[in-house]
Amino acid sequence: MTNARQRRIFLDKLRVNDVLLSGEDIIKEGVANAFHMVLSKAGKWRPNIDGLVFDSLASDDSQALEIPFSEEEVFATLSCLSGDKAFGPDDFSLGFWQFCWDFVKQEVMGVLEKFHELKTFKRSLNATFPVLVLQKI
Repeated sequence: MTNARQRRIFLDKLRVNDVLLSGEDIIKEGVANAFHMVLSKAGKWRPNIDGLVFDSLASDDSQALEIPFSEEEVFATLSCLSGDKAFGPDDFSLGFWQFCWDFVKQEVMGVLEKFHELKTFKRSLNATFPVLVLQKI
């Protein structure tokens, strides 16, 4: 059964840059070379940022970004959110987190303190990350 499936999904031949390639290693090398060629050559399709001026933070502002969140700051931010919105698949609304702050604040602050200590989260960030943080609590 597995062999039949492998035969169906196996690429026997592939055309890359008008050249017909056959054989697994040759196809891999041809695809890698094609991507390398496209991504390494300078072309007009790439944006040019020469001459653009970007805003930058003052030294005090950039240092303020490194200060750990205070409990008051986290609760104030949580309180600004609409409490009747469902936050994710766990079916806890933001109102739950606002109402139960006294019970969950140590765990929430622990997650944020660990973030400041490690400078990273254990998992990659994506759209479901806030739900995962709250479920961890």
